Amino acid sequence: MVASRWTKVMAISGDTALFVGQWSSVSRCVARYGMPGNVIHFLDDDVVDRKGEQRCRGCFGSYDMVHGKTVPLLPTSPELLNGADTPMTWLFASELDVATSWFDLSSDVFRHILSLLPSGDDRMHLSQVCRDLRTAVRQEWRPHLSATAYLAIPNGTIFDYPDYHTKSRHLAEAANYRDAAADGDWLLFYEDNKGLGLLRLFSPFTGRTMLLPSLLGIRACHEPVKIDASLTRGSEQWWDEAETMAVQKLVVCPDDGVVAALVGRLALCSLDSFEWSFSARDRWRRYEDLAFFRGRLYALTSSEDLIAFDYAVPGASDPPRVTRVKRVICGVHNIPPDAMDVVTAHYLVATRAGDDLLMVRRVFPPARREQQRFAVFRARLAEWPGRWVEQRDLGGDTLFVGHQCSRAVAPRPPPGGVRGDEIFFLGDDCLGMAIWADRGRSRPLPSQYHTSVYDMRSRAVTNLQLRELSRDGPALPTWIFFPDDQE
Repeated sequence: MVASRWTKVMAISGDTALFVGQWSSVSRCVARYGMPGNVIHFLDDDVVDRKGEQRCRGCFGSYDMVHGKTVPLLPTSPELLNGADTPMTWLFASELDVATSWFDLSSDVFRHILSLLPSGDDRMHLSQVCRDLRTAVRQEWRPHLSATAYLAIPNGTIFDYPDYHTKSRHLAEAANYRDAAADGDWLLFYEDNKGLGLLRLFSPFTGRTMLLPSLLGIRACHEPVKIDASLTRGSEQWWDEAETMAVQKLVVCPDDGVVAALVGRLALCSLDSFEWSFSARDRWRRYEDLAFFRGRLYALTSSEDLIAFDYAVPGASDPPRVTRVKRVICGVHNIPPDAMDVVTAHYLVATRAGDDLLMVRRVFPPARREQQRFAVFRARLAEWPGRWVEQRDLGGDTLFVGHQCSRAVAPRPPPGGVRGDEIFFLGDDCLGMAIWADRGRSRPLPSQYHTSVYDMRSRAVTNLQLRELSRDGPALPTWIFFPDDQE
């Protein structure tokens, strides 16, 4: 748990000013009065000075936080005090009946504003102006969302799913994201500003941005780590040096804001420490997916082992560190003989109810003309040893799986709904992974389709959205989802 602390800020807001005094201090939106923001208006109302002597109280001034200058507005004057020994104080008119922000507008007024912006692009840009607008747009826009999921293309186009053929939007801010996207609504960008190699997360739905440190300065932690004895044996494949320090998967832990990334090992960082770290006592493994589930991080290997990680946050200035590594499921006995000679990819996704963890096995056929196959397994973590149990269906839910982001969703009637017990998957999201080298096979040609869907009832694959190589961009598409719990 991160300890509470004070954080210095260099500005407040361009439309907000602080009025501070011994008896009354208030934050006010001053833009509508023609006053500048990022200003602190103060009173010289201290009863005594540092030497304990009585002060003359009669002046006030303003401090400009942007330029760091103090401007005295009124000098000390006996007329202002009127012979009294009482200090000045601020008084403010009641604003109970006045809308001080966009969020304070009535729902009828706000619905009228949104009715003037029928375009999804316009509403998205409106939500990026400030936090009040973002919250208000979310509350008004949410009931009108018809999409179950969204598909982001590197050129900045975002398609609604499953109605991709009729509903899409283009956002310049979402263009040119790199190879990975984080869970949920985040897209991941590599920033090359001044050679710092920073990472940037951006939400095309809310306009939020989160900067993360570069992985070039990742720190090796040598603190003791409790590691399961079975993981110290040489059964796991080692990660190629050429593939290290590239983000395979990135997850933002919702409980404490810790960010976890798979880079051959598990790397952790927090916004307070702004530094990546990994355990030097753990090994490199060939991970395929990562998920946050019930307060722990779980990583899935190419051999279908499920590895659980416990971590701790020592302090605000220290990066989080791994404290325990345990193999909770050994997958070697789960792989059927006929899957040994074919290429498989794996996805890790929590159920919609959040009570179970699922593994999705994707089998690539030897011949291109054959259909891909899927198998879904539920993790029995309450048993020891844990094991994978194959599922015949999804209990009515639908899975959207991808190397970068996966999620379970509820069935919904049309328009925009899915019928359940289906797996929506991406055509090329596994092309860059090392799974092809495992079986000594060359990587296949790019798929003609961005997306396809697998029906668990009929075991049939239906191809959906065709690719447009000249327009889509070089990076791979990814699923993203409207945030469920954004403020």
